Amino acid sequence: MPRRGVVVEPPPEPAAPRQRRKPGIAILGCLALLVMSVLLASMPSRRRTSLRAARSRGDGRILYVAITHAKNHALARVADRTWGRRARAAGAPVVWYSTAPDAVLRPRVVLAADGADSSYENLTLRMLRVWEDVMTEFPGFDWYVRVWDDNYVVHENVAAMAALFNASEPVEIGRVHINAVEPLGPFVDGGGGSLLSGEAAARFNATRCEAFARSFPGADGCRFSCEDAWISKCREREGVRAISRRGFMHGSPAELGYTDRQAWCHCPFRETTGDGVLPHESGPAALQPLVMHYMTAGTMASLDRVWYSHAVAAGGERDPGWFCGWVCQDAP
Repeated sequence: MPRRGVVVEPPPEPAAPRQRRKPGIAILGCLALLVMSVLLASMPSRRRTSLRAARSRGDGRILYVAITHAKNHALARVADRTWGRRARAAGAPVVWYSTAPDAVLRPRVVLAADGADSSYENLTLRMLRVWEDVMTEFPGFDWYVRVWDDNYVVHENVAAMAALFNASEPVEIGRVHINAVEPLGPFVDGGGGSLLSGEAAARFNATRCEAFARSFPGADGCRFSCEDAWISKCREREGVRAISRRGFMHGSPAELGYTDRQAWCHCPFRETTGDGVLPHESGPAALQPLVMHYMTAGTMASLDRVWYSHAVAAGGERDPGWFCGWVCQDAP
């Protein structure tokens, strides 16, 4: 009989005999998981967009230099959340420059030198300071793409264009205009942007370019507002070669007759050379649009939706091949 105050635990239940797993079941389970992972990895994605291919090309070596103004921040925000978001997703950073701060864009505020007015009339002086800041703060990129707040960029097409050239050569690729700003001669038109190699960007000297712009005779009517002409000629003086290519569209899709159906089908753009543009050098006769100009907030958002809805269709929901072959026959 137990003593008072002492608790006696009942004897433990005998442990059930441990069952041994059959080794064959475990091996079969591992093999099944391995086969499933291989099959999943090899299955094609429904969104077979060219953005995935673009990422594999290392688009982090492309820097977009996007220019806006305090009064245009609303439009710039639309650009940033459409094509800008897609470029960043592919690894290509977008740096905004403005004349005033903005909580969304977080731009670098760079004004014209010596307190000069930073409006369009002094755009050349402002852009000289912008390029000076770009090469001080962001050196070493393979390619620099300067765009405006009313441009829409098809990033994967820009990346594909860059892959055709050597970034160590001093080249600027764009729409070379022969309707020259007298007496400067042909220049890389700025409206549709351009693709500037890292070597070309590194050669730029803002001080020498400003001295050239201020002293050049006979250009008072466009001395400080024709930014593209002056900076293009400054680059030429530094040994940079201008290369004319299609795809840098000096106009919106509507102005150029590029319809929503053609945008959905990603039709090549066959820009003519009769509008004051140099004949394009050897290369594809027609290229996908790279940069479009004179976009509004509405047309930018609409084009972004239409252009990338094609990627969904191409991923398997429906085959646009026969339809787009017909639509693209009439592309400009």
